[in-house]
Amino acid sequence: MAESEKHPNEEKYEMNKKQRELMYWLRYKAFKYKTAPIRTDTGKKIENLKTVEFFNGKQLIDAIMEHEKFGARLQSREHCAALMSYIMSLGTFFHVEKEFKTEKTEKKKDKKKFRLLFRSNFKERPQTFEDSAETFYMWNFEPPGIFSQLNVYASIKLAISMILYPILPQQAQLGGYYLGWTGLAFIGVFIAMIILRSIIFWSIWVLSFGRHHLYIFPNLTAHVELSDLFSPIYSYDYHVPQDRTIVESQ
Repeated sequence: MAESEKHPNEEKYEMNKKQRELMYWLRYKAFKYKTAPIRTDTGKKIENLKTVEFFNGKQLIDAIMEHEKFGARLQSREHCAALMSYIMSLGTFFHVEKEFKTEKTEKKKDKKKFRLLFRSNFKERPQTFEDSAETFYMWNFEPPGIFSQLNVYASIKLAISMILYPILPQQAQLGGYYLGWTGLAFIGVFIAMIILRSIIFWSIWVLSFGRHHLYIFPNLTAHVELSDLFSPIYSYDYHVPQDRTIVESQ
């Protein structure tokens, strides 16, 4: 089996409430990020990663400064870049480089395509965020999703209930019994919704040869807050077929 680099997500995200709120918005709501294949400078593959979502420094600063809520908290683009440098040092995203490859198309025009290059010595390099359209970063911010949070909550509640159940009054035991079945019914409906949306997505995807992507409740399995789980109701994307190993520079 070929050797691979460990996923660089080894840092804990030690952020305050406002910083974490900003990161959730940037990661999942600010805009739709482009993806590209990635490799390391050592030639080894990054574990569980073939493509990553990436962005440039100017793109991120623009999004923050133009936002009514987050932009008002920051005095300038320099202040915003300094905040991003700190958040970057926590391992939320990493600097990557573009590797261009020129290919001739059928029209005999040069077409620039690229891969992303991740330097294995990222911890030794200065974690400075640059407000530049020519500096690129890959996302590494993957907070616990709704399933992880529900699992922790349910595990704690279950443990407490099992300990206290024998000494609870009969009415409380009966209430716990029905509450347990209600919880199982909710989980069953949730799983059924996930299966149904997958059937709808893949049916349309197959019939359209991968061009039409229709997501019912797109945030249902995403890393979002509970209030955003069922919003929006659907999202739709049209994808133009392209090379899976090299993406076109736009």
